[in-house]
Amino acid sequence: MPQPMLSMPDVDTHIDLHSVFKQARQLSAGAETGRSVAIVTPGRLIMPVVCPPASEVSPQMLQGVRAIVAEHPKQQITVIANNNVVASNAFTAREANSLVPFLGYLMGMAFDGHTVIVFEGHPSALAAGCEGSTLLLVDQAMVKHLQADWVVVAASAMKSPSVLMFGRDGSLARIAPDGGSATSPAPKSRPAQKKRWWWPFGGDT
Repeated sequence: MPQPMLSMPDVDTHIDLHSVFKQARQLSAGAETGRSVAIVTPGRLIMPVVCPPASEVSPQMLQGVRAIVAEHPKQQITVIANNNVVASNAFTAREANSLVPFLGYLMGMAFDGHTVIVFEGHPSALAAGCEGSTLLLVDQAMVKHLQADWVVVAASAMKSPSVLMFGRDGSLARIAPDGGSATSPAPKSRPAQKKRWWWPFGGDT
């Protein structure tokens, strides 16, 4: 499926963002439907992408995820990516995967005990969305749509500023929390050849 055109969406600014992101974090932790990736939409609805059952998760899948985020300590992960699921009619995990091409990794992280929330990084919500998080993951394709000082604003709101940028080619780069250039790339996770569509990079394979 072709990747949708990215832009910074219009967002609802008349909502208690702290309450929304708190609820999203609780939802990701399994408070209602089991562990999930919680996508906070531009309209500030929360769409859970539920993790697969344990019977469908192999050690190789977890190994790929843990090459990016270690099993311990458990992280409070915030993700900046395309969250416009309503406008894109992307209401299933497979459809949402076309918006967030590394969604499978995020599902793996949530399955592994981390909490994972996704939003667009709008200036009105950037600090609130990153508040208390210990790891920020950013879709490289969204970076040009973020405010100039997005790294500094996000890092100042985080509990422990650690920022990784996902490239659309599957690469990872670590970003300095003071807003400096990307440092040496983090190790690239190499998915198993026979991968499920929802796990690593790749979409409908």
